[in-house]
Amino acid sequence: MTHLPEQEGLPVHRLAACFKSTVLTYKFYWFLGILNCVEQGEIKIDKQHLFAEMIGHAWFTVNYFHVSLGKQDKIQQAIEVLREIEPLTIDTSRSAVVNQLNTSTHPVTYKTLRHFNAEVPHRFLSPWFSASDRRGAEAASQSFTNECPYALYNDHIEINPRWVNYLQRNVKMLRDFCYWNLAIYLQSRNPNVPDIP
Repeated sequence: MTHLPEQEGLPVHRLAACFKSTVLTYKFYWFLGILNCVEQGEIKIDKQHLFAEMIGHAWFTVNYFHVSLGKQDKIQQAIEVLREIEPLTIDTSRSAVVNQLNTSTHPVTYKTLRHFNAEVPHRFLSPWFSASDRRGAEAASQSFTNECPYALYNDHIEINPRWVNYLQRNVKMLRDFCYWNLAIYLQSRNPNVPDIP
């Protein structure tokens, strides 16, 4: 799937642009986490939960299929750390991984997940405004500048009300779009693994 469904008044082209120049898998897994939460009716979403969703989505790819996410990608390293300190096996389901990480009180788990706060939430919004300035991005997002899809706060995000219906109505197509682009990205990082898409 190469195109996203359009909706009048929403800058859907900017959402598609999030995945055009990626050097890590973070944006893919972050967006998949957002889609899962919005599909369940969540509008105000805890960041730590989204970081757990990122790990949950990547868990099987890294542990079972041994697909490399790239040398600089910290999700792979995070999975290795978390597998050592949490009661999780390589074939633990995505939802069980997310539940375990959400309820964990281990300080290393918290720190490992929190690492992604400096990398993902504001950078995902770079098609809407300059995300190189994290504080500026947070401030701009809180007034939904340029119709960005969510507002950033210290410990959570809030989905822009104008995007909620679009995300919920098109969740399957958006998920397929994200998976397709993720598969192409992973294929480029794993040339010896045939037919990842």
